[in-house]
Amino acid sequence: MMTQTTATAAQVIDHTDPDDVLKKALDLYGIMNQMDVAIEEMAELTQALIHYKRGRSANIAEEIADVYITMEQIAMYFDIKDEVAEFRKIKIKRLALTMIGKEGVST
Repeated sequence: MMTQTTATAAQVIDHTDPDDVLKKALDLYGIMNQMDVAIEEMAELTQALIHYKRGRSANIAEEIADVYITMEQIAMYFDIKDEVAEFRKIKIKRLALTMIGKEGVST
């Protein structure tokens, strides 16, 4: 007699592929929930930065990682990862241009 087993979500997720994990979480929890999670994670990062400014212990790296993860999911959902990467390049270039002539910055 053959027994049938049911794979759990953890068994079918490719743990070596972060995009696979993020996509499956997005499919499981839904975009509206993940948007709520993103908002919560951004608030937690805000709180960590405020704690740092006040001289208190702050888990900034962890909170940044959480924000990155939720932003990746949102970009994935809207299929705008390439567009986000392009805007990032443009904005970094703009930042570099605004710094020219400031203390210690040259072309």
